[in-house]
Amino acid sequence: MNENQDQLHASAKTAKMLCRCLAVMTLIGQLAQAASLGTGFTYQGRLFIGDVPANGLYDLQFTNYDLAAGGNALGAFNTNALPVTNGLFTVTLDFGAVFDGTPRWLEISERTNNVGAFGTLAPRQLLAAAPYATYAASAGAVPGLLSGSDDTENSFVGPNAGNLTMSGTENTANGCAALFDNTSGAENTANGCGALWSNTSGSDNTANGYDALIGNLDGNANTADGYNALSDNVSGSMNIALGYNAGHFITGNNNIDIGNQGFHGESGIIRIGDPTIQTATYLAGTVYANGVALTSDRNSKENFKPVNPQTVLAKVVALPVSQWNFKTDSQDVRHLGPMAQDFQASFGLDGADDKHISVVDEGGVALAAIQGLNQKLEETRAENADLRARLEKLERLVQSPK
Repeated sequence: MNENQDQLHASAKTAKMLCRCLAVMTLIGQLAQAASLGTGFTYQGRLFIGDVPANGLYDLQFTNYDLAAGGNALGAFNTNALPVTNGLFTVTLDFGAVFDGTPRWLEISERTNNVGAFGTLAPRQLLAAAPYATYAASAGAVPGLLSGSDDTENSFVGPNAGNLTMSGTENTANGCAALFDNTSGAENTANGCGALWSNTSGSDNTANGYDALIGNLDGNANTADGYNALSDNVSGSMNIALGYNAGHFITGNNNIDIGNQGFHGESGIIRIGDPTIQTATYLAGTVYANGVALTSDRNSKENFKPVNPQTVLAKVVALPVSQWNFKTDSQDVRHLGPMAQDFQASFGLDGADDKHISVVDEGGVALAAIQGLNQKLEETRAENADLRARLEKLERLVQSPK
């Protein structure tokens, strides 16, 4: 097996992600005329190398089986040098008249174009409603076309979306393989290919987006909006993730991740923004918190320069400080502090921004000014000690006998 195939079989999760099927009849307009339809159908899939969508030319082998494992092969179809772009590929398959109403599974093997041996992707894919359109016109009900019943109130739209064996009720799945593995989970909403795919008993989850909450098994009351959002979560509950890859690494509970991938194991944490992309956060109104911990790690800083506390103290002494209120405040609200323009003119900190005062800079200026005051105090103490010594000497001279 070549290196790419080793990566393809690296984990169960990766194997599950290897191929997402969306089989669609190419002659939908002719469904009413069964005799005019052929047995071919269009198959769209997605191929991953590890967690990365594949790109390039691949040789693919497709084999039709009558069982999910083992069983009899009911035809094969091979393609060579098939283009795969961002993981996506499309191929027309034709196994002949083998769709007679009983379930059929598709096994796929792949290799990089004409390189090495073929590797089989697992598991086999259940061929649901679309290929049976050639059978439906004459046979009536289509096996595998899922819809809710009066008892379960479930609704499934898309190839392999949901299943008819689950006991969970009031679930909605829209998209290929959405809620595919669900058993007893109830009141879940999955919109997007692979959304809540692995969920079995988790309930009250909402997943919107490709692979959103794909790994969730029994976590409850999670909300994931965005591609791959909360995809690593298995049992965590009451998490919220918004944005591309948001909360991707979250496995704990009660986290809120907006545009941030989060971290394995943490719980009760709010993360906003990608630190490698976002450079600032603007919040309207007053921010209330029990504490604020600012990044001050020496290892995160550079370009160190010494500071003259006396110079800083002199600038603080000259800095205008007044009482005021924001224009959005009521008239009885009062604040005290300098203006950002005066602060910038005095200290030249925080780049060229003269509309804001960084808490880091304001605290640093205050500490430097305190050091300057302490220096003055020590100088004054030294002067006073010298004066006391001289005074005591004079007193002894006056009191000594002539």
